[in-house]
Amino acid sequence: MEKVLKAILSEAFSELPPRTRNLNRLLELGGITLPENMQAFVNAINLQSVPTRYPEDFTRLSKEID
Repeated sequence: MEKVLKAILSEAFSELPPRTRNLNRLLELGGITLPENMQAFVNAINLQSVPTRYPEDFTRLSKEID
């Protein structure tokens, strides 16, 4: 999702996207608003952006989302 948002920003503004992993910030910069249920999902995965770099945390997150 991060890469897709950065691609949208890059295309829209013809410049490199900011160096951030904050999905909400990327949505804001792109002027993108989401339906409430999708925003709730983004909020949940946004909190996990750093911990999911480690496999044991990814397994835990997968179980929480299921």
